[in-house]
Amino acid sequence: MYGLQNNDWLIGIFRERSRWVPCFLKTSFWAGTSITQWSEGINACFDEYVHSKTSLKQFVEQYERALRSKVEKEFQEDFKSLSQMVPCITRFDMKRQFQIAYTIVKFKEFQQELTEKMYCDIESIEDGSFGTKYVVTEDFTVRERIKEKKFEIVFERDKCTFSCSCHLFEFRGIICRHPITVLIHNKLSVVPDNIYFDVGGRM
Repeated sequence: MYGLQNNDWLIGIFRERSRWVPCFLKTSFWAGTSITQWSEGINACFDEYVHSKTSLKQFVEQYERALRSKVEKEFQEDFKSLSQMVPCITRFDMKRQFQIAYTIVKFKEFQQELTEKMYCDIESIEDGSFGTKYVVTEDFTVRERIKEKKFEIVFERDKCTFSCSCHLFEFRGIICRHPITVLIHNKLSVVPDNIYFDVGGRM
């Protein structure tokens, strides 16, 4: 419509879209998976069942087989999560709370966040009209050098609401290390049952 098919700037930002698009999606729940990964996952799921010469009738039959196989694998994972327990690697009480609530895979992700909490420190605390704002610094190793990054967490203790500037909870459904740091600072050894994040997504 606007004759911009050969615009160098648009072509350039489209080529580099993997570097800037995620920042517009991090407040939406994608279970930590990008659109590209989702597409690749779907393709991998059907690769062993269909190919370029599969007829329409064969495709329908193979599609049903693929779905049955996927459901069976999910049942097996559910059974494994109910019958097995991943060892806890910290002494925080909240780990047992999530050990029961999460699947094995998700609990391992949460344990990773709990472990990474050791690299976080609270730099400042400021009371405001919308709750208490904490600035949490986290140390990263980049090319063998320690770099510091800051995150803002707003915690309304009375309402039990959290918001974190990294948006990991909104994107992956996992409580990140920054609110965990604030919870431990407030002597909350377990996550309250009624806690929720500012996006309205109940835990």
